[in-house]
Formats: sequence, C-alpha cells, structure tokens
Amino acid sequence: MLDAFCIFLLYALQGSIQGVVFGTLPLLVQRNPASTDLHISQFSFVGYPFSFKFLIAPLVDGIFIARVGRRESWLLPLQLLSAIMLGWLSTEIVPMLEASPLDLTWLITLLFVLVAFTAAGDIATDAWAATRMADARASMCQSVGLALGSEASATIFFVLLGRGLMDITMLLRIMSSLGFVVLTCLIFQMMRPPPAVANEDEDDDNIGVGQVVQRIWTLVSRSPNMRWYLLFSFLSPVITGHTGVLGARYQALGFTPEIFSEYDVYLFPVSFLIMGLGGKVAARKSLLTIQSWIFMAQLLLSVATLIHFHRCQKMGEGAVQDTTMRAAYICLNQLNGSLGTILFVVKVAFFNRISQRHAAIAGTVITFCASISNLGGMWPGTLVPLVSNYAGVNAAAALCLVSGFLVQILFWRKVRQVEDLDVAGWEID
Repeated sequence: MLDAFCIFLLYALQGSIQGVVFGTLPLLVQRNPASTDLHISQFSFVGYPFSFKFLIAPLVDGIFIARVGRRESWLLPLQLLSAIMLGWLSTEIVPMLEASPLDLTWLITLLFVLVAFTAAGDIATDAWAATRMADARASMCQSVGLALGSEASATIFFVLLGRGLMDITMLLRIMSSLGFVVLTCLIFQMMRPPPAVANEDEDDDNIGVGQVVQRIWTLVSRSPNMRWYLLFSFLSPVITGHTGVLGARYQALGFTPEIFSEYDVYLFPVSFLIMGLGGKVAARKSLLTIQSWIFMAQLLLSVATLIHFHRCQKMGEGAVQDTTMRAAYICLNQLNGSLGTILFVVKVAFFNRISQRHAAIAGTVITFCASISNLGGMWPGTLVPLVSNYAGVNAAAALCLVSGFLVQILFWRKVRQVEDLDVAGWEID
C-alpha cells in the first residue's frame, strides 16, 4: 500500500512539473508582447529530455546501491535536486517572463535541467510501478497521478491567478515543498521491509549496465514487430502537431486560460470517469488498433476545431463573449482532452506489457518505448511553429492533418499484426 502511495505521489509531482513546463509557462511567455511563434519553437526544446531519456535508462537499471534499493538509489537524489531547483526558480521566474526584448535562453536551460531530472526519475518510477502492479493498474496509477499534478499546476493555477489568489512564484514554492514531502515519504518507505516481487528476473540483482544495453539492443534489433511499433509511435503524433500554434492564436482572440480554467475544474471529475474507461480499454488485447482509432478521432476533432477557430476569427474579439462559441470551445477541448487521456493510458499499458516480458530491464524497456513516443510528439512542436511563422497557421495545420492521416492509412493493417505479443515477430531468440 505504501509503495502504491509513493508511486502516486511521484507521478503527481512529475505531473505538476510537466503541467508548469509544458502548459503554464508557455502560456505566460505568450503574454509577453515580444513573443512570437519562434519563441514557441524554442520553448519546445525543454521537453526533449523525455524524448531522449532512454540514453540514461541503462544506467538507472544497471547502477544502484543494493542497500538503498534499485529504484530508490535514483529517486532520492533526483527528488532532492528537483525540490531545490523549484525553490530557486521561484525567486527568478518573474523577471525572465517579463524581459523585453524576450530572451528565453537562460529560462530554457534551467527548465531543460529540471525536466531532465524529472525524466530520469520517471524511468525509476515506471519500472517500480511495472514490477509491483498489473499493467492496467499501473497505467491507471500513473494517469491519475499525472492528471492531478498537471491539473493543479495548470488549470487550477489559472483559476486562482484570475482571482488574484496565486502567482507563478507561489506555485513553484508549493511544488518545491511537495518535492520535499515526496522525499520524506520515500525515506519512510525505505525503513520498511521491502515487499517480495514476483515478476522480477532471478538474475535481476546481478545485471549490469552492459547487460542492460545488450538486452535492449537485442530486443530492438531482433524483433521486427518492435521496430514497426516504434516507427508507428514516432510518426502518429504529428496529427496534433499544430495545437500549440493554434492555442496561441486562440489566446490572442481572448480565449485565455483564466476564463476557461474554471470550467475545466468543474468538469475535472469527468476526467476520472475517462481514466476509468481508459483503464478498462487498456485491459483489452487490441491496444494498437484502439490507438489507431483514437488518432483518427483526433483528426476529426482537429478539423472541427479549425472550423471553430476560423468562425471565431471572423467574429473578432467578440467571439469569446458569444455563448455558442464559448460552449463549442469548451466541448472541443474536453473531447480532445478525453481522447488524449485514453490514448495515454492505452500507450502505457502496452509499454508495460512489453516490459513484463523483460522484467530485469523493465525501466529501460518502458523508457525506450515512451521516449520514441515522446520524441514523436516533440518534433512537430519544434518544426510546426516555424512553418506557421512563415506560411501561416492554416498551412501548418494542413501539413499535420494530411501527414497524420497518411500515417494511419499506411499502418492500418500492420498495427493489427504487431499488437499481438505472442506472434513470431516479437521473438528475439
């Protein structure tokens, strides 16, 4: 029970950091009159540690202090460093956001390091969850923790910001305090006898970094289905690659987070129902088929969102005051969020299924799969704003939607072969 609670808190803190770095701060940067699409592109670089964390995953799985614990050896120092950095950043963030001309170099560097700490901790947390819970339960625990943390640091923050009850400095201080609370829980957990873990390999304690690298390389090089799956994960997210620049255009029309975050808070309980639905869906066997259908649904919603945006653009600043436009905006955002939640749960469940067949390197397997998926979500966020800056948001959206549709068509039959882990294409012997 304490293990589950610690895992939940770790994911909640990770979610709050991701909510601030990928949600709150980019929106605050866009409020600076000097900000452009180029700044959006630059800011996307802070997310790349999650895309390349597989490079350090073998170290996390292969280097540890046995007396401290395989996962705890990494979680303890990383939580301490993250808490300290959040506390320090709270004293420096406001001048960085309000600078004119806007120079994000130092802020991006600091956030890049913070996200790197979070990504490394995520490796250990993912492996911890995978070896102590069923795949569907582990993905549910991760989803709930990340969702709560993200909602608190983004949605609830903007509600309180709009009422003058909180600012970014206070939020970062609260997150720093939460980091020390999580650290205390981990220390307390270490004082208890470790539980028996049934699904670890017998040689788990003897595996080193070289063996971890060799095993993950063997999995990728000898399993054609693994390679097909990684390619599918890398290319599919392009279908929503234009959402960042479109969000900036919406904010320029007056659709600010302060106005709509309160609706998100009221509707937040619905997200738990969506997570529950995601957990049930994640227990099914055809997880990649489900992912394909979700991507196609996201495409349709993206088209509807573009139509809504153009109507709002014609109405000008009055669009945000129009009841129909506001209601449509809320519904579209909620539907997109619900699809994203279910997609995330399904992805994590599939990662866990693969990792459970390689328990000694579970952290590396999950991390490698997640990194490729994250990289697939990051590169459009870097390149699409550049396209939008020179060719316009319509060209950027068209590029993403057409590319995403072609990816789904090309992989439509292949994913149905790859999703069965018992077929020959997954064998590495």
